Amino acid sequence: MFHTYLPNSSDAATGVDGQLFSGDQLRVERAVNVIASVANGLTPQDRLDGIHLQLGDWHASVKLLSVSVHIGVLESQSSPFKT
Repeated sequence: MFHTYLPNSSDAATGVDGQLFSGDQLRVERAVNVIASVANGLTPQDRLDGIHLQLGDWHASVKLLSVSVHIGVLESQSSPFKT
């Protein structure tokens, strides 16, 4: 059922190309639990092989970038060595 979202490969052993899925911490944790619960499946499709997960916290990345830019602007304004 989940493999309908993955592209098929010519490899007969797996039958699917691996794909990277990104989500927030809760969704990744739930997906890891689902994959662990079916890890003893007989076929790669039963084991959900080919589904790779990545924690993608977009908001934290944007906040880190904005803070680093803000700190950089403040440091450049208060620097005694202005160019």
